[in-house]
Amino acid sequence: MARSARNKELFSTYLIEQQCSLKHFDAPAEKDAFIDALCQAIKQYGCLIVGCELTADRYRLIIYDNGNDISSIMRSINISFSMQAAKQKLFRRRFKSTLLADDTAISRHLGQFDALGNKYQRALSKANELVNSSGFRRRLFKNDDSFCDFIKAQRHTLPCLTAPCHRKRDDDKYCMDSAAVKVYLANLLKCNHLTLGELKADKKMRKAQILYLRKHSNLTLKQLGDLFGIAESSVSKLIKRSNTTKR
Repeated sequence: MARSARNKELFSTYLIEQQCSLKHFDAPAEKDAFIDALCQAIKQYGCLIVGCELTADRYRLIIYDNGNDISSIMRSINISFSMQAAKQKLFRRRFKSTLLADDTAISRHLGQFDALGNKYQRALSKANELVNSSGFRRRLFKNDDSFCDFIKAQRHTLPCLTAPCHRKRDDDKYCMDSAAVKVYLANLLKCNHLTLGELKADKKMRKAQILYLRKHSNLTLKQLGDLFGIAESSVSKLIKRSNTTKR
């Protein structure tokens, strides 16, 4: 039977359910490794782990994607955990994802999660806060501005991301054109309290954004270079080095 396509939208919150092949979360060391994998994903994608539950043979997450593809985030988490746990074929089954469309759904599922434990909750909270310079972590059920209202506001600033462009790269349905890239960058700078000049000066962040936009936009190498203030040849070398490192 063919797999059904996932229901995915950028800047959305999901309930994730992943069944394990064996009882992998009985040992504290394996829980430590999984929480570390979650923290790495938070730092890499800027996503937010709203809730986490670990039982012997499965895990459940409530995760805000921060404009990233949820499949990429989950692949990163599962691979990172498998490598740290030094075990193969931990997850034989595909993870299940459910879009949580409003605060009621988020709160209902979050209320069904078993307590994670103070040690692990502190680790996740710390990682969440490191990437959360915009402060929306404080909005989660803490004041009149709801979590989902914030997400909807974020999506409203990026209307072009919800529709495919004329040209696609690597079958990416969210490929941005030049207008959408400008909106994306404006939102990125606002959320991180940065100027474009500060972004260009931060080599690590600049590299990450060039690689991201190369994959998720239809900008040419020259356009990327002009956008970030570096030569087209430098952009080409950066991308080639990144591809070489992945192999």
